[in-house]
Amino acid sequence: KQHNNKAVVSTQSTGSTSFSVESILLRIYRLKMQLFHALLLCCLAILVSAKYDPAKCEVCTTFLSKFRKTLDGLDKSIQSDHTKIEAELRKACKTKQPKDERF
Repeated sequence: KQHNNKAVVSTQSTGSTSFSVESILLRIYRLKMQLFHALLLCCLAILVSAKYDPAKCEVCTTFLSKFRKTLDGLDKSIQSDHTKIEAELRKACKTKQPKDERF
């Protein structure tokens, strides 16, 4: 049938059910959004459940703690500039100790 320039699907057997194409597309869109939100919620739950374990980060934490102490002795202009900090970190990585090699 055509009703107000919209495609309408109706069933002759019941006579009372009619859906416009727009309402069907809206239902499909809502279903997709619900699925997307459920997937997003599951990913968030997985990320939250991954706990920080300091034992797994011992090498990195130690290395970065040593690096932070070296920054304290430098000029304040270096401490406030991210590019200079990155350059200092690259220098520190090049002169790493064998025990810090896993970093």
